[in-house]
Amino acid sequence: MSNLEWPRVVAAFADSGARAHAVLATDAVARAWTDASILPEMTVGDIAGHLLAVLIMFDRRYDLTAPPEVVPTDAGGAGYAMVRLGRAEDLELPPFRIPREGGRRVAARGHAAAVEQFDALLAGLDARLREDQPDRALLVGDDAATTLRAFTTTRVVELVVHADDLAESVGLTLAPPTADASELVIGTLVASTRHRLGDGPTIRALVGRGDVDGLRAL
Repeated sequence: MSNLEWPRVVAAFADSGARAHAVLATDAVARAWTDASILPEMTVGDIAGHLLAVLIMFDRRYDLTAPPEVVPTDAGGAGYAMVRLGRAEDLELPPFRIPREGGRRVAARGHAAAVEQFDALLAGLDARLREDQPDRALLVGDDAATTLRAFTTTRVVELVVHADDLAESVGLTLAPPTADASELVIGTLVASTRHRLGDGPTIRALVGRGDVDGLRAL
């Protein structure tokens, strides 16, 4: 995982959110809301809804403190390593179906409402993160917790990746993420590959000697 100082992680989250908001708020996205996207079985609105759901879930979980007996873990890329799309039929598995359906429910609110709520949630989360402690435990399941830093990093990954998906779906070109956001995203996705393949095969794939498709983290 990245060793970025906490203020830089928070800034990367805010910058990635602003980048996502910039494409979400465009007329191109509004016009194509019900059109097919580049992602299978998802409309443009579904991707936009998923982007908003990323912040909705973060906001809901923010104050879910873990019981003393639950030790927070920083899983690095392990979480993403478990949800790699291998076959078309995998789309019906819960790790893919649930986010898709959630994005669709949020998209039903319409473009204008999604843009407004995204902006409000991003501002609120940014302000809270700046004053918080990165190592505090955040409950992410009935008996599972992670650190605020680790969970924030996964939100940066989601915002960067799906902002790109949304832009490509409507033919827009986004500026690259900031250097710090890129470091967090690339570091997490490489960690995912290492967790799934192991160090040896990852190195061989990176130098073009192994299964290059193995490097695909998602």
